[in-house]
Amino acid sequence: MFTDPDFSGEKIRKTIMEVIPDAQHAFLSRRMAAPQKRGASLGVEHASDEAIIEALQKVVTPAESDEAEITRQTLLEYGLIAGAQARERREKLGDELKIGYTNAKQLEKRLRMFRITEAQLHEAMKKVEETL
Repeated sequence: MFTDPDFSGEKIRKTIMEVIPDAQHAFLSRRMAAPQKRGASLGVEHASDEAIIEALQKVVTPAESDEAEITRQTLLEYGLIAGAQARERREKLGDELKIGYTNAKQLEKRLRMFRITEAQLHEAMKKVEETL
């Protein structure tokens, strides 16, 4: 599944996941899907060939788990669900982990879905912090 990294794309992704829960996912960052023309919407069609190939090479298959290895407290400590730069941090984290952009509510579910460990989160956050 490879949808636009916007609200509509996420809605389509969620609908497909209800029917095909083990569908593979590829994500493109919002930055890579930004149009050249001002006023146009985000879209996979705006990405470079290289960005699309990279996204497709990093396809992941989700696995729902009730176990939340990464706690809400951990996400708060990393500044991912509260604070002035939380949105920017989540966007950079999504790019780093190749799990797409998430809002604060979606982040916990997406981390669980893609079996991101606390160690993987820690390593990714090191890289995110370097770019802020």
